[in-house]
Amino acid sequence: MSILIALILAGQPSFAEEVYQTVGRRFTFLPLTGFSSDDGIGGGFRLSLFDYDGETIPYARTFSLQGFFTSKGKWAHQFRADFPEILKGNRLEISVRYDKEETASFFGDLSEGDLLPFSEDERNFEQIDPFITVRLIRTLNAPWQIQFRVRTGKTYIKPKTPTNVIGILSPLGHDGGMLLQAGVAVRYDTRDDYVNTIRGRLGEAGVEWRFGDGGNFNSIELTIEHRHFKEVLNRVILAQRLHGIYTFGDIPFYERPKLGSSKTLRGLSADRFRDDGRILMNTELRWLGVRASHRNNIYAGANLFSDIGQVFPRRSWPKSDQWEVGVGVGLRIYWHSTVVRADYGCANGGSALYMRFSQIF
Repeated sequence: MSILIALILAGQPSFAEEVYQTVGRRFTFLPLTGFSSDDGIGGGFRLSLFDYDGETIPYARTFSLQGFFTSKGKWAHQFRADFPEILKGNRLEISVRYDKEETASFFGDLSEGDLLPFSEDERNFEQIDPFITVRLIRTLNAPWQIQFRVRTGKTYIKPKTPTNVIGILSPLGHDGGMLLQAGVAVRYDTRDDYVNTIRGRLGEAGVEWRFGDGGNFNSIELTIEHRHFKEVLNRVILAQRLHGIYTFGDIPFYERPKLGSSKTLRGLSADRFRDDGRILMNTELRWLGVRASHRNNIYAGANLFSDIGQVFPRRSWPKSDQWEVGVGVGLRIYWHSTVVRADYGCANGGSALYMRFSQIF
């Protein structure tokens, strides 16, 4: 989405072999600027505080604050707190977000030819999403865990013109609404570090209930996921993720499984495809890089990746001729427990550049 222009301020000294073995508080501050054809010129910051006790992996606790704006009206603001051991064997994560997009779109089954008569303003609408997410992961008999997740918020949809694509299609949720999500998942987690994994596996199977808008939204989502990490060479990691989603019931269009963006298939236009089910596989070869600063525990690395996925309707299976494929390269900056990810992906004749603050998985 954006290009990181490096401005890295001095942190506290750290000479431990692993960052979690340090003791004390560490700050990272990243001023950001970038440009993309979809979002325009952007700017903002990411401030993180990590508290290390020398034992807890990946840290004892962390707090982060992000603010980001673009000239085309995209906002991505977030406060996040993570407590890996808030009580013994219990991890608590809280996230508060405020997202805004003035050029959001939904095309349903319309082709590029179907969209030609519509102007850009008729294709796009404004979407605002304030929400809070609370997640609790309890270790049962390691490596077995159970996860509880609650998310609630309200989506606002505002078309730009009286005649518009979203109004003509009128999908469920075209005028927004409140939504409550509550889910539970069983997990099998042997990863050595969930922030930046070198080795291990994560398997997860979950179910989530979604309800809102006076009962108009009422659906169930089933998910299954497997992640595998292996150090194939010194500081070179083969990372793979297989993820599947299937939904039942009445779900607003903006919550349907999506394909395209930095979180799913890189290089494909953001959320270009939506449907009732999705299968996705991501493969990365990650080089953890070289230490750029001993004093501030900064590493610079790189990766190669491929993404393949498909969305499909209910009572159907993925089709062999409808897979979308993306490939690309990326750069990484590891600063204490902050991971800065810059990926350039190509898919379906298009390309995109993204900058994010965590590994894709």
